[in-house]
Amino acid sequence: MYVDESGDDVMDPSKWSSPDARYLGLTGVVIASETYRTRTHPELEALKQEFFTHASIDPVILVRNLIVKKLGPFRVLIDPVIAACWEKRFIQFICEHISQIFTVVIDKQAHLALYGHTAQHPYNYCVTVLAKMYCHWLRSVVGRGDVVAEARGGRDDRGLERGFRQFMEMGNESIQASLLQSFITSRDIKLRPKKSNVVGLQLADLIAYPATRDILLENDLPLHNQLSMASLRLNETIRQVYSQAGRVLLPQ
Repeated sequence: MYVDESGDDVMDPSKWSSPDARYLGLTGVVIASETYRTRTHPELEALKQEFFTHASIDPVILVRNLIVKKLGPFRVLIDPVIAACWEKRFIQFICEHISQIFTVVIDKQAHLALYGHTAQHPYNYCVTVLAKMYCHWLRSVVGRGDVVAEARGGRDDRGLERGFRQFMEMGNESIQASLLQSFITSRDIKLRPKKSNVVGLQLADLIAYPATRDILLENDLPLHNQLSMASLRLNETIRQVYSQAGRVLLPQ
């Protein structure tokens, strides 16, 4: 499962001036290992090469913010015909390669109000909720897997690594450690930087924002910015990939 976020983990109410700032969403995309090795990685590289020509030693990394703003190698998307073709091909790619999607959104204001100074770090907490859902899904398909997230650097990475390992070794009130260890291969979360060109993390990056907003809309929560038609079409597609149990608004 490849994990990326939408929003930030700042737990300072003075920073929550806009509705969007209150919410942090994490999305995990699951791709079968053999599919990833033989098809997903090479086919996405080929798709990127087709639209965003680049040298193999300096590959294009798919970053949602740059794609939306049509910056850098994504300037070609200024052409509406090319943009429409890219969107169609990307959505088709998701349907063919991703086995499952999980999205967790946390209302940081409600989280702080409920738990006060004992509130868990929102990012790390959401990762454990994703891992729990992933574990139950792996159990249902009789599979095993790991969790990979984008490295953010320094204290953030160290805190996440420490918290994830504790979760894997001790579990919590909602899931036993023995069950986690039966289906999640490593007790350590794997962290990779954006520049490492991990295809799964790029897919998670492109899905996390619209998936997070979809859950907020579903729960009648206010948004600072309305979703674009492209994001609405993407959400319509990914709803077919994950079950209702794979979409959670916290706290609950």
